[in-house]
Amino acid sequence: MPHTLSKASLLVLTLFGGWCLHGFSTSNSFFETITSLNEQALLPNGRSYHNVFTGVAPVDGLLSTLLTFFWPVVDGEHPDLCLTGILFGGQAVAAWTLTMLEGMRRGNSWRVVSL
Repeated sequence: MPHTLSKASLLVLTLFGGWCLHGFSTSNSFFETITSLNEQALLPNGRSYHNVFTGVAPVDGLLSTLLTFFWPVVDGEHPDLCLTGILFGGQAVAAWTLTMLEGMRRGNSWRVVSL
């Protein structure tokens, strides 16, 4: 019974997390704002940019979306957001290093983490 309860609670938390990520962004028109900025080739601070990076439309669309989304982190107008981005980058490097070390362990040979 406890095993079933933990699986059910994990499913409920997954659905709640999905709603928090996507449902809330849809309800407050965040996705519409990002889409309109991409169509106009504008960054959030009003500057325009060249939105053809590779010549492959799906890849360029993804790169434009990522550029529009992450621009406030790197433009320097919001120092607190920039510092949070640096903290996130440092944690990502630490997590990647830990994953690499676990993958090189003899006990994890031929497992998914080793690849």
